[in-house]
Amino acid sequence: MSELVEFTNVHGEKKLIPLEAVKERDSVYALVLHGRNVLFVNVKETGKKWVLGGGVEPGEAVEDALRREAKEEADVELEDIRALYEDETYFFHEPTQTAWHVRLLFFTARSQSDRVVDKELLVPNEDTHQPHWVNVDDVRVEDLQPVLDRIYPLVRDEIVRRMSDGGISVS
Repeated sequence: MSELVEFTNVHGEKKLIPLEAVKERDSVYALVLHGRNVLFVNVKETGKKWVLGGGVEPGEAVEDALRREAKEEADVELEDIRALYEDETYFFHEPTQTAWHVRLLFFTARSQSDRVVDKELLVPNEDTHQPHWVNVDDVRVEDLQPVLDRIYPLVRDEIVRRMSDGGISVS
């Protein structure tokens, strides 16, 4: 009998998956800052907020993956990329029936512009869309996708500090 591992899907529902079916990957995510705003995208299936990012391709540097994902998902150019938080999750992707053990690498980054492009126009049929800015003071944990709802409160003060470090007024 194979060992079973508990995975969570996009809705936060639990599913037991045989260990031998699990795929490993690193993923990178950017909390992109502009003024007092953080850039979010909506998860199509739930309507909850998530941040730009995705899987690191084989042989790809982490920062390159982060820049690629930001460009693909919102046509945003990143600068001042700084490591923020590391976590892991066991995620079950229903559309592909794939079980992922994912190392999540979160970063802050800056955008010189508040212009974003909906990735539906850039990469159709993906899991997220509608990039939009939210004032750091208006982010509600209950509006965030599982995993991010747990992580954001842990890093919020650091995000605000990094906004201040960049010479951006936060008052």
